[in-house]
Amino acid sequence: MVKQGFIVALSVVFSLLGTGCVSIKNATAGEIGCHPDNITIGETRTLTLSDYWEATCGHKRYECSGSGNVFVGYQTKCKESIR
Repeated sequence: MVKQGFIVALSVVFSLLGTGCVSIKNATAGEIGCHPDNITIGETRTLTLSDYWEATCGHKRYECSGSGNVFVGYQTKCKESIR
């Protein structure tokens, strides 16, 4: 009985990991200072617990990444794209 409860709890934790609980637009907005409604998200990639995406706000393009989980929070970093 305890083992089943542990497996269920572990399943819930793993289902919450990653970006499922984080809006990429909101995470990007906080990093680049642009309102989420003005952000367009382009190509996105997920590798293990890290996410990578391209964002556009106005005439500026950004390359962004994010990682984290429900235990440590979600950390976002964006830099303006040169291309």
